[in-house]
Amino acid sequence: MKRILPLLIIVLFLSGCGVPKEYSGVSTKMGTVVTMHIYMSGEDITPKVDALLEKLETEELSRKISTSEIGRANANAGKAEVFPLSEPLLEDLKILQQLSEDSGGAFDCTIGPLSDLWNMDELATKDPASLSREVIPTKEEIENALQRVGYDRLVLRENGIVLSEGMVLDLGAAGKGIAGDRVVALLKKENVDAAVISIGGSVVTYGTKPDKSPWQVAITDPFGEKEYAGILTLVGTHFVSTSGDYERFIEVDGVRYHHILDPHTGYPVTNGLKSVTIVCDSGILSDALSTACFVIGEEEGIKLAEKYGAEALFIKEDGSVIMTDGMQAIYKEY
Repeated sequence: MKRILPLLIIVLFLSGCGVPKEYSGVSTKMGTVVTMHIYMSGEDITPKVDALLEKLETEELSRKISTSEIGRANANAGKAEVFPLSEPLLEDLKILQQLSEDSGGAFDCTIGPLSDLWNMDELATKDPASLSREVIPTKEEIENALQRVGYDRLVLRENGIVLSEGMVLDLGAAGKGIAGDRVVALLKKENVDAAVISIGGSVVTYGTKPDKSPWQVAITDPFGEKEYAGILTLVGTHFVSTSGDYERFIEVDGVRYHHILDPHTGYPVTNGLKSVTIVCDSGILSDALSTACFVIGEEEGIKLAEKYGAEALFIKEDGSVIMTDGMQAIYKEY
């Protein structure tokens, strides 16, 4: 028995009975790179996460897919009747509408006409030498687009929405956070022990790692001078989102234009910020708050983050860093 017992223990351990395995995966979903590290004792669910993200984009969120809910809602703009939405998407819009009000319109999911006008997703992929002044919208074009933007013109009903003529919903500034919330719901359903999942600029930490060590989440250096700006040390489930002017931008005639647009002016934000990182307990809020706080700047941004119980980190163009009190406890410069 003295010789058999250790062997029996080894066999049970190697069989993985009750011991979480690590499953990893890398894919491209929702227009960005998705990386996954999932710890669980059951079968690999990374394909289920991929399928969830694919379905979320094609059936709900993408305004570029005519058959998605957002695509069909935009096509219905200008019609008096309520366009029905699924309950999860309608609830997400209610959250975003409240954030729009709380941020004074700094976050606005009706920014679609301006997004289309600037077309930064496409321009940022072109050869910089091929870009000329003609790609920059004129003042008149921006003013015309602004007439079709305004969160207060979005009418939410019990079962759907009403969009005025010419309005275009664009959930690009919240979509990855919404995806994070949906992924966490799946992880709970599948009895996952722990996971860290990155969806572009949004990261989800879930549960406790098998070795009990904290999660380490790197924050991108917005200046591109070093590997990271800093590291977040997190315990348990959190949502981390970063918005920065380095993500998608172009330079024309020596002037830099990035993708974070001010819904009030119609132009890229110019307030001295390079990036904003938000940590909170909601995916949709972490993503949307990072944009809202970038637009309104660090002083009002800190107030807004604290109103939602979130931690915020602001990196300015001069290299200085400003953060909430709670962020100081979890952030370390790299």
